[in-house]
Amino acid sequence: MTEVRESKTFSKQIKKADNIVKLKYFTWMESVTSKGIEAIQKEHIWRDHELIGDRKGQRAIKLGGKWRGIYIIINGKMEIIEMQELTPHDY
Repeated sequence: MTEVRESKTFSKQIKKADNIVKLKYFTWMESVTSKGIEAIQKEHIWRDHELIGDRKGQRAIKLGGKWRGIYIIINGKMEIIEMQELTPHDY
């Protein structure tokens, strides 16, 4: 089982998200806490991937549409640090 903590920034951001994004996030969280993060990282549905550049050491999951959640793992504990809305200008 993986211990998960949400940053204050993320907690504020998720409240503003639409219901589909919230549902996908809570489904992902339930899976992480029951199966563990290693098992979830292998499931293609979440599109879990390591980030590069100035975000090296962080990972992201797709939350639907243009939304993704960004998290880090420190000493076996996971912290959801940010929710990000991607736009074509981000690429």
